[in-house]
Amino acid sequence: MNHDYYFPPQMKDPFATALRDAVTYIDAKLQPIGIIGAGSVLRGEGDATSDLDLYVVFNGDYRQIEHKFFNDVPVQFFCNPPQRVSRYFVDERRQLNNGPTTAHMFASGIVILDRDLCIEQLRQEAREVLKLPPNPNPDMLQLMRYHAVSAVENTLDTIESDPDMAMLEICNALPKMLNYYFLKQGKYVPRHKDTLKCVREIDPELGQLIHDLFTVAMGERYAILEKIADKTLEQHRFFEYTWRDGDV
Repeated sequence: MNHDYYFPPQMKDPFATALRDAVTYIDAKLQPIGIIGAGSVLRGEGDATSDLDLYVVFNGDYRQIEHKFFNDVPVQFFCNPPQRVSRYFVDERRQLNNGPTTAHMFASGIVILDRDLCIEQLRQEAREVLKLPPNPNPDMLQLMRYHAVSAVENTLDTIESDPDMAMLEICNALPKMLNYYFLKQGKYVPRHKDTLKCVREIDPELGQLIHDLFTVAMGERYAILEKIADKTLEQHRFFEYTWRDGDV
């Protein structure tokens, strides 16, 4: 087999050895036509808790996710045939809680292995997808707003009687509000760990409210949560709404 791999020179151990071992392992197992590496580790920016994400394209009739350690580094393999990758590009534009993660991996990732013309074609397809705004179902988006408002109200129900539960409800409500907010802004929902960074870039005032939410006394938190809800949902209390789904 032609081991035509590319390993980023900026990678240091233990990640460099882990990547070599992982690629050798998956090549022998699936005989892939392409491998895309994504994440900070491949840019030489990883820390002690970082992992490796490898998108593996192979000619098969199934898809597979595998998590495995190499040189004590956790590696995630996302294995799909090329036609399934294209479907992810389309499907993820419609999702409410996750952005086009597959397209991001292909457009911005590093090509570790390329044995077929379809790899560059998929990368170009991914770049074109990322130029498009999200395309959520309007009815599902409104349902998403309803659930977010309900989560805000649940906080009010518990903030005096059970402050610990109220804190849990706040942590439940906030992502719901922000995911809706991103989509209404015509932006994809970012990776969970990038959420607050993206909020601060889009709306510093909203970012400051979220900071305040977790720093003030518990008794003051609901008032701030209402402000966040009004800013993201344009609503913080029960509203009349009808949703119907014919798929039963």
